Amino acid sequence: MTIIRKRFIAALVTAIVFTALGCDTPADSHPSGNGGKKTGAAVGMPTLASKTDTSVTINAVDAPDNGQTVEYAINTSTAAPLSGWQDGLSFSGLTPATAYCVFARSRENDAYNAGIPNAGLLVTTDPGRSVGKSPGAAVSKPTLASKTDTGVTINAVDAPDNGQTVEYAIHMDSVAPNSGWQDGLGFSGLTPATAYCVFARSKENNTHNAGAASAGLLVTTDPGRSVGKSPGAAVGTPTLASKTDTSVTIHAVTAPGNGQTVEYAIHTDSVAPNSGWQDGLGFSGLTPATAYYVFARSKENSTHNAGAPSAGLSVTTDPSGGGGKSPGAAVGTPTLASKTDTDVTINAVAAPGNGQTVEYIMGTSTVVPESGWQDELTFSGLTAETTYYIFARSKENSTHNAGTPSAGLEVTTDPSGSGGKSPGAAVNKPTLASKTDTSITIHAVAVPGNGQTVEYNIGTSAEAPISGWHGELTFSGLAAETTYYIFARSKENNTHNAGAHSAGLEVTTNITVIMYTVTITPGIQHGAITANPASGHAETTVTLTITSADGYRLKNNSLSVKRQDNQNNVPVSGTGNTRTFTLPAANVTVSGEFELIPQNTVQVEFDGFGNEVIDLTGSAGTISRDQELTVTVNGSYDSYDWYVTGGNRDWEWDDETGSSIRIYFYWYSPIGVHTVTVIVTKNGVPYSKELTFRLVY
Repeated sequence: MTIIRKRFIAALVTAIVFTALGCDTPADSHPSGNGGKKTGAAVGMPTLASKTDTSVTINAVDAPDNGQTVEYAINTSTAAPLSGWQDGLSFSGLTPATAYCVFARSRENDAYNAGIPNAGLLVTTDPGRSVGKSPGAAVSKPTLASKTDTGVTINAVDAPDNGQTVEYAIHMDSVAPNSGWQDGLGFSGLTPATAYCVFARSKENNTHNAGAASAGLLVTTDPGRSVGKSPGAAVGTPTLASKTDTSVTIHAVTAPGNGQTVEYAIHTDSVAPNSGWQDGLGFSGLTPATAYYVFARSKENSTHNAGAPSAGLSVTTDPSGGGGKSPGAAVGTPTLASKTDTDVTINAVAAPGNGQTVEYIMGTSTVVPESGWQDELTFSGLTAETTYYIFARSKENSTHNAGTPSAGLEVTTDPSGSGGKSPGAAVNKPTLASKTDTSITIHAVAVPGNGQTVEYNIGTSAEAPISGWHGELTFSGLAAETTYYIFARSKENNTHNAGAHSAGLEVTTNITVIMYTVTITPGIQHGAITANPASGHAETTVTLTITSADGYRLKNNSLSVKRQDNQNNVPVSGTGNTRTFTLPAANVTVSGEFELIPQNTVQVEFDGFGNEVIDLTGSAGTISRDQELTVTVNGSYDSYDWYVTGGNRDWEWDDETGSSIRIYFYWYSPIGVHTVTVIVTKNGVPYSKELTFRLVY
């Protein structure tokens, strides 16, 4: 038999692209400026509803009565995040046994800015669950067996009947710690007269995960009367000697008269640490622009226990400096040139021979102020009959960091009063215009009606600086995520003294946002992968769009996203030609491989016909169309091409380029077995199917 092709339509190739893709309140989450909107209302702190090893659910916080709703965010630090705020009360996909802070704030609307985040709810997710293991059993809260000034012993908690034993941990917080769990019942080396919480949980074994921590047993150690020793003596709070961006040095605290010496410790919390106490006065290896607390206590000896820690000296390390610079040179203490009731002038301190100049600062205590260094030798606008301390240091330049401040020159202003000038007028507290991670801009404060202008100053404490007042509204070169206080006062002129400073405007600079990039591996063949966005800050959602060349597809399990710093894989979500991932705090590289689509993956089927032979009956000798056969292809293809044995010598057919064909049989159509064949194309690949029929008269 002869197969005659009547028509062939070329395949239309279409590339199908699927488009897929305890806690503190920081002001870095507060919007800059107000854009004409009112300040957002304050809301309450979230409370815990439930938690697992990978999720936390909170109770809804009451909305304010100004029409704002409440939104929430979670973070692994005590700083509220810039992004990720949501209306929902649940946070999932968390890391087991990890401390988080959950924040709430009033949500921005047409009339109000988003409110300042409240203090965060501290919550630790449950211990991780190993695959295939059963959940750990619950156990009871420990009970106290005995305690001393430096130790606590508990009674054993009953073990569950599933084969798990019980382990214990101690903490100075009411939240169970992530580490430090032990089998023993005793905890030693504790601080006298200090509150602790002791927890119990079922211990992980081969069949069960560690259980959730029990409620904590609150116990306070004795005040230092054990083993025949006397209580340690109280000592004073340390005072600052000097600091850099990575170190803090204090003055020695006076030792008590009972034979004890003094030891010191540093912490990023206002609660003194349990360990890390030292005899030295210097602490190094610190983080720039970070608040620390330095404590002192009398040191334990053969006759006395360690004393209770002093109040902490709050000190913030300098902004990150160094960068290959040499240490600043030491300079001498300033000497007095002259003074009046409202100003002090010093003699210039000799500059070092390394190219650095000298700058000066004034304060009202022996502690060097945080800010306000100046090149000028005169400090004006001072208070009569008041003692001040003036310090000098070598000034930072392109090759050297600022030097350590000198000892302070003690000067008391004269008691002569105002010198015939009228008292300065009172002015209002400044208001915030905008802020970034390194600068703050305020609105101008209204000037008084007595001819005085207004000047401003900034510091890191609620006490206004003595020097450094100026008329500018912008303060730059600040440290990120640091709280500052901005003050205003009427400026001294020929007729009026400087006015009393206003209350301080408290502002925290924004967090420094670090941007990371997404790199697509070059040289990918037979397809393309694009990323949107191609860069962003940590926690940005990146969408990958996958485009395959004709006849190709993305090879299974070939798509990967890796951190460039450690080559660890970043989890990727989604299927098909759209995938997404969360950008980590690192640059990432995306790679993938495309493969040829196998040609035997498409099975062409006819609608309503199997593999059996179809019998068709006609009437011999008639000239009309006695019978017709319609055959339809299931599914959708790019093109169709039909063939019938015998060609149009024996019969006719219609629509031979669509998904169906209709064949007409005539009286002269030959009896016997015949075939109808279709050739279809998909993505440029041809496939075929035959149907057998038999004509009987």
